[in-house]
Amino acid sequence: MPYVEPPIKRAVTFFDLQNLFLSSKSAWGYSFPNFDPVELSRLVITRHSGWKLTEIHLYTGIHDSKKSPFWHNFWTKKLASHKAQDTRVDVFTTPLHYNSGVPSEKGVDIRIALDLVRAARMDGSR
Repeated sequence: MPYVEPPIKRAVTFFDLQNLFLSSKSAWGYSFPNFDPVELSRLVITRHSGWKLTEIHLYTGIHDSKKSPFWHNFWTKKLASHKAQDTRVDVFTTPLHYNSGVPSEKGVDIRIALDLVRAARMDGSR
């Protein structure tokens, strides 16, 4: 059976928030993660007629509350705010690992890849 393109395309967004922060910092010099991935997702959809935003996935490592209480609280509150902002938001967090005092994420890229494949294989019933 040949592929028939659906009249309304299901759109799913995926954000690695630490990478998004580092990219905006590099591109525009931002020293604070002042972006809004939920609004960015909505903006992309408004630019494409026939698309329906069905899921918004946010991924990030969370700082240890003892090593970096400010950033731990910041990201915890920011993620809770995004979930309250839109019911389509799904959040994946993992503790940051510290190598010589430098935080790094482990497992976020793999989780994004797995979720991307899952979303691509969905039958569109959501």
